[in-house]
Amino acid sequence: MGSNRLALFFQTHTLGRHLGFWALVYLTFVITNSTSGTGSTSILQNLVSNLIHMPAHLLAAYSLNYVLIPNLYRKRRHILFVLLFLVSAYLISILDRFLNVYAIEPLFREGDFKQETAYQLFTQIDQLLESYFPRLYLVALAMTLIRISNENTRMREVNLKLANEKTTTELNFLKAQLNPHFLFNTLNNLYSLAIQKSDKAPDAIATLSEILDYTIYQSQSTVNVEEEAQAIRSYIKLEQLRYGAALNVKFAEHIEKSGVQIYPLLFLSIVENAFKHGTGHTSTNPEIVIDLTVSAEFVRFMVKNSKGVANNKSSNKKGIGVANIKKQLAILYPEHSYEVKETEKSYQVDVRIELPRP
Repeated sequence: MGSNRLALFFQTHTLGRHLGFWALVYLTFVITNSTSGTGSTSILQNLVSNLIHMPAHLLAAYSLNYVLIPNLYRKRRHILFVLLFLVSAYLISILDRFLNVYAIEPLFREGDFKQETAYQLFTQIDQLLESYFPRLYLVALAMTLIRISNENTRMREVNLKLANEKTTTELNFLKAQLNPHFLFNTLNNLYSLAIQKSDKAPDAIATLSEILDYTIYQSQSTVNVEEEAQAIRSYIKLEQLRYGAALNVKFAEHIEKSGVQIYPLLFLSIVENAFKHGTGHTSTNPEIVIDLTVSAEFVRFMVKNSKGVANNKSSNKKGIGVANIKKQLAILYPEHSYEVKETEKSYQVDVRIELPRP
């Protein structure tokens, strides 16, 4: 377990980060001691004594943060954690005092002096609690807080990544639903022309090829809003080949800012849905009105279709397309509105997307 923990440590933490932490700790001790006000400690003594104290600090910090906390505290073995923490803190405090008495004092203490015995080192608990334990475990606690902060940051990054992956997966699923649905309805239109042995069929196939090129190859990410408008015009052309003069379509474009990027197929799907429900054979003079407005602040797309007798009982709200469009809008554009106005004779969809400000 120890070797695995050590390997994980070097995989997840850079050596430079730890060296920086301990350099900061060392400099803090040096500066603190030099400004403590005694004036009896030389610069050399200050530098050397703090360096000799560092092994005990290292042992206290890493035993707490990489042995006791992960192996005991986080596994809810709290009683054993407390017991081993107290034992390790006691022994490490003795080690620090031992270094002070038998390494630092002989180097810098002048004149004859009597060193504490080993018995005194182990039994003078008050000395350990007052002078050694606070200094050692203040640093260890600082490392603990830094690790908690880093782990929280990593968890937020992981959660954000998982949320993004979930959103991407859901969006790809929705697109996978939408494209076959769109293609199915368009092929039905071509089938009608083929049944009629219409001369318009070759032109319809060419137009469908343009639309498929856009939906499959050119719409993998965002597109210029003008490209979506062109795909809508191609789809209108395809439908007019089928219905001819019996269908009245008005498409108004008000593009105040060119080059605005949007996610593709959303508007085209709304248009496709309007044609599906607004051009029934029982409709008298079916009409579809489309309005696209693009500014630097928003994109507004409105589609209004007439409703025939057959469509009064089954509105545009039904079908896979509408539900799909709403889900995609919710994922791609949190700041959007989707409004529906329905009467006995018409059905209108009004979508407004707020664009991010630069």
